[in-house]
Amino acid sequence: PPRSTLFPYTTLFRSQIIADTGAGKTTIIMQYLRQIRARGDAAIVYDPAMEFIKRFYDESRHDVILNPLDKRCPYWGPFEELRSGSEADALAASLFQPPEDKKGEFFTEIPQQIFAHLLRFGPTPKQLIEWLSNPKEIDKRVERTEVANFLYNAAGPQRGGVLGSLSKVGKSLRLLPAKDEGNGEWTATEWSEHRTGWIFLTSKPPVREALRPLHSRSEEHTSE
Repeated sequence: PPRSTLFPYTTLFRSQIIADTGAGKTTIIMQYLRQIRARGDAAIVYDPAMEFIKRFYDESRHDVILNPLDKRCPYWGPFEELRSGSEADALAASLFQPPEDKKGEFFTEIPQQIFAHLLRFGPTPKQLIEWLSNPKEIDKRVERTEVANFLYNAAGPQRGGVLGSLSKVGKSLRLLPAKDEGNGEWTATEWSEHRTGWIFLTSKPPVREALRPLHSRSEEHTSE
């Protein structure tokens, strides 16, 4: 592929590389990353095949790998992202992504509201996982709130769908390292303020779906 220079102003725009297999897409991306590195800028690298991390990960730059199955992944907790209670809604929205066909949006929006409500109690990831896996705990914490109406026992499939959506995110959170196990601590909120180091979002096919909510949160908040 022809050589190109990534001028400072081009970082304000999105670009898309479309080509057949073997046409050089990866080579172009690597050229971009080399130029970003040379300029000392931060980067968020979605690397499902884990081909860029081998060449560009730099611990001395304070790079972060957001993959709980990688021992280099730091501790991350949803509550630590909040600077105020009002931010809980935005965080919940990033974890519960609506389906592409927009069907079943109810089972995205209501779990978002419930999750945001639970976050305002200030739980650790371990506590949050316990709550999301126990309907009685959820019932107790949403009692006498506006979202309790969506979880009454006679709701049947509606209740089951909402609880199922909450459990799915709980399953993703279960993969996270504990505070004493992670490689330091990290929040997207703090990174977006200082932008120190690169972020690598890696995943392998067997766990890609489970990691999707965590990656969605990281991608949305750090790219703001």
